[in-house]
Amino acid sequence: MIARARFGLVALVVAAAGCHCHYEYRVPEPREGVNWYVGNDHRERAVRAPTLGLSDDQVADALAKERARAARHHEQALDVVAEAKGGTVADIASAVLECYEIGDRDAADSLADGTRHVWSWDQAQAVVALDCHYRSGGAGGALEVTIKRKPGALGALAIAFPPGTYGVADAGDGEKWTDQEDDRKYGRWPSQQDLGFLRAPVLYLAASDEEATVEVPIACASFHSGPPADDQRYTLHRFEPGSAVDRLLVALCAREKVKEPEAQLAVWLARNDITWDDFVEKGGARGNLITFGTASRVLPRHAKGAAKLLIESGTNPTAARFFGGNGVLVEEPSQVLPEKPRAGDATP
Repeated sequence: MIARARFGLVALVVAAAGCHCHYEYRVPEPREGVNWYVGNDHRERAVRAPTLGLSDDQVADALAKERARAARHHEQALDVVAEAKGGTVADIASAVLECYEIGDRDAADSLADGTRHVWSWDQAQAVVALDCHYRSGGAGGALEVTIKRKPGALGALAIAFPPGTYGVADAGDGEKWTDQEDDRKYGRWPSQQDLGFLRAPVLYLAASDEEATVEVPIACASFHSGPPADDQRYTLHRFEPGSAVDRLLVALCAREKVKEPEAQLAVWLARNDITWDDFVEKGGARGNLITFGTASRVLPRHAKGAAKLLIESGTNPTAARFFGGNGVLVEEPSQVLPEKPRAGDATP
C-alpha cells in the first residue's frame, strides 16, 4: 500500500522561485551608473534601489519583539512535546509537525530522534530509502520526496523533514544537465540551483504501508545558478544551524501564509546576500524573476516584505548588501535549549 499526503501535506501554499528569465525583452545596454527596466510600453525608465524604510532603533525594537515571541513559542512547544511523549507513533509525528508550525525545531528534534520510531530524514538511513526529484507542473514546480520502507523496518514509523532542509541537484556519473543546443546557445551553462524547503512535512507509514510521497514547495537558494530540469534528481542536505538562511526557513515553515515573491527574495538575501546590481543584472527590475508556485514576479517592491521576514527570523536586514550594508549579519542565536529527555522517556 502507498500512503500519500498523510502528515504535513495539507495546504502547501508557499512557493519559490526560479532564478532565470521566463520572459524576453529587448533591453538597451545600460549606461554606467544607471539601471534599467522595460515597462509594458517598452519605454526606458531608471529604477532606484529600494530602501529599507526602517531606522536602526526600529529594527532593534522589532528584533527584540521577535526574541520575546520565540521564547513564548518555545514554552508552547515544550508543552506539545511533553503531552506527546506517551503517545503512539502517529501522535509523535503529529507533535513534531506541530512544533515545526510553532516555529521550534529544537523541541521537535527531541521527539524525532528515532527512539519512538520517528526519525529526522538524515538519521533514518537504516529504516527508509529516500528519493527526491524536481517536478514541474502548470506554472511552477516542487520537489517530490518519497520514502520507501527498508527490509526489517517493521511497524508504524514516521520520517520528518525539518526546516532548513534543501536539495542539491545530483548530476550522476557523466550525466549532462543541458542538451547540445543549449550548450551552443548559452556557452558555459550555470549549475542548477539549490532548492530550499518552504514546508517541513512529516511522512507517516502505518505498519501496512511500504512508501509515502509528498510534493514540497521550494525556494531557489542559489541566485546565480540555472533552473532545475524537470525530473532532475536531487539529494537532500541541511543548512548550517543558526545561519541566516537556516533561521529564515524555520520562520517560513512556521508561517501559514506568506507572499511568494517576498519569501523568495528573503531567501536570496539570507543565503546569497545578493546586491541590488545582482538583482538588476538578472532582470529582477524588469520582472524576469518569478516564483515556482504561481509564477509571480519578484519585484523591487517586495524588498520591504522580505526585510520583515528576515527580522522575523532574527536577522538584521540593515547589513544586507541589497540595502547597502556590508553583508548579512545574524543576531546571536537564542540560548533556549530543548528539554532534555528524562529516564524512561525514550521507550519506543
